[in-house]
Amino acid sequence: MKQILILGLLCALALCDVHFGRLKDSEGNVYGWGYKQATKIQQDPFIAKWSPEGPKIWYIYYDQSLVDTRTVNLTLDEDGFLWAVFVMDGGSYDPKNIRKLHTDPDAFKDVLFDNYGSGGGPHVTLVAKIDPEDGKILKATYLSARMQEGNFNAPKKNKKWRSATNTFKPKEIRVQGDSVFVKAYSAYHPMDPSSTQSNYVFWKEAGERDPACGCWRVEVELPKTLDKILNVRKLTAAELPDEPKKPKAQPKKKAPKKQAPKKEQPKKQAPKKEQPKKEEPKKVEETQKN
Repeated sequence: MKQILILGLLCALALCDVHFGRLKDSEGNVYGWGYKQATKIQQDPFIAKWSPEGPKIWYIYYDQSLVDTRTVNLTLDEDGFLWAVFVMDGGSYDPKNIRKLHTDPDAFKDVLFDNYGSGGGPHVTLVAKIDPEDGKILKATYLSARMQEGNFNAPKKNKKWRSATNTFKPKEIRVQGDSVFVKAYSAYHPMDPSSTQSNYVFWKEAGERDPACGCWRVEVELPKTLDKILNVRKLTAAELPDEPKKPKAQPKKKAPKKQAPKKEQPKKQAPKKEQPKKEEPKKVEETQKN
């Protein structure tokens, strides 16, 4: 209960979005995740840990660069390690970006995709293994869709494209045995299991995108080493429902302009028509005849 109140207070103070989650480990420690609305266009992802008694153990913002980043989902494996999926809309050389801020120097070494890719704007996934003791990212890989096959870092070929990188938006992460499973929405052809950093390949069994979401709903299976793709599975809408749509902003009704009270103009009186004077009949003096 204390942890719920703490998380609620954080959101009330605008330190995180109202959409947050929490989970408890075998020792009773509670983990919460979400993101802080740092500016109108920037969100900073966080994960926090509280002891069973309530006091905070650590609270970490994983990216404080200009990249818009959120913590989407969190889970624990059998060994007690945390596994998180983040979503972000670009890469950055800022020392406060997620690759450097609270991350082991070797976290992106020998992984499947070690960077965002070329371009910026589309939302991509970062899968991360996190030390529960201090919250540091120990291992991580990017997952994204691509507009073209070939080298992952190759610039876009088509001038009409905004970026060679395309949206691969995570929804859920789970760990089973030695595998990590990520459910996501892919805006363009999902990656084939044979894809590597030097040769991105479209998934041959992807079929057509789901017209309901305009995307492919997929689950990607990775080993805990995060160095390759073990399997890609197409999901149904029941397995990965549509994201809730944001309500459209209603146009503000303009308040009616206050009109100054009209000054009453004096009524113009029509000129009086002159009535012809009635002539009195002349009295005829009659001469009386004697």
